[in-house]
Amino acid sequence: MPRGNPRGKHSLAHRPIRARRLALVAAPVATALAVGVGVLTSGFTAPEDTGSASGNLSAAARPAQEAATTALDAARQVAVNGSIADAAPNALTAVAPTVLFIDGPSTGPSVVSVYAGAAGWAAAVHGAHATCYWVAVAAEGGTRYGTGSACTGMSALAADRPAW
Repeated sequence: MPRGNPRGKHSLAHRPIRARRLALVAAPVATALAVGVGVLTSGFTAPEDTGSASGNLSAAARPAQEAATTALDAARQVAVNGSIADAAPNALTAVAPTVLFIDGPSTGPSVVSVYAGAAGWAAAVHGAHATCYWVAVAAEGGTRYGTGSACTGMSALAADRPAW
């Protein structure tokens, strides 16, 4: 009886095992290289302030603040031809149609709750982390900002700061 491999000295019988071992090592290395090259060529950069929770909060608040600022700008445009009290949801929609203006509570960053009346004008926008962003214009014209949990234009009359 012959000893060794029955198929001969130069058989390919052991090659599949080596190929599997090579594939198990090479596949993860090739994947890591492909991902690394993709990240390098995509223009990806790390955030400037990775350790600051307030940096993330301001980025999350930005859409709501921008909607409130859009509402304020639209209200000022309406007031040019009359009074700030004329800046009701329908009048604001005609000036800034990209935002939804309503009388009820705001439910998201593109939904602006508006109060327009004898006490002045105010808007509230529901932002991230259950925070509502307020902007108000007093009857005499002074603008003030604030935040709170109630998210209606009427509650935004309580805004009492010069900025958010």
